[in-house]
Amino acid sequence: MKAKPFNIIIDPNFDHSFLVKHCKDPNLFVPLHYHHNYEIMAILHGEGTRFIGDKIEAFGPGDLVMVGKELPHVWLNNKEYYEGRKDLFSEIIVLNFDDMQRGFEFLNLNEFKTIRKMLSMSSRGILFTGKTQRVAFSLLKNMLKVRDADRFLAMMRLLNFLSRSNEYKLIS
Repeated sequence: MKAKPFNIIIDPNFDHSFLVKHCKDPNLFVPLHYHHNYEIMAILHGEGTRFIGDKIEAFGPGDLVMVGKELPHVWLNNKEYYEGRKDLFSEIIVLNFDDMQRGFEFLNLNEFKTIRKMLSMSSRGILFTGKTQRVAFSLLKNMLKVRDADRFLAMMRLLNFLSRSNEYKLIS
């Protein structure tokens, strides 16, 4: 029987137009899924296998991936992460946003064409590499420390930075 991804509805709470969160858990456990949002996943700690579109690859600390809308994906830790070992854990920062949400219309302005191009490319999944990874991790960590308009501006700085990088490969 073939696994069929299911749709996860990621709805930022009523106070925010996007979701950014830090998670530290014994393992990653979200079944194969897709959603109507863009997702940027930063792996701080943990190892395993990721499935994005038609590509299966190992993941580990330092990985930074952008997943486009409707693209099936899952991150699964190695088997030992699910055996209750206290010395193993996964730690991530994840950002979810929807460019079709009210208020994001400004992305259609010409000044955001590199971001729009990146959003389009993310339909295949994007793995960022090199210095881009390190700087983006810092920008994501900063997003967790700020609130309100500062958090939104931090997200836009991250998207602008990533969209101008040439340190990436398409995944699927």
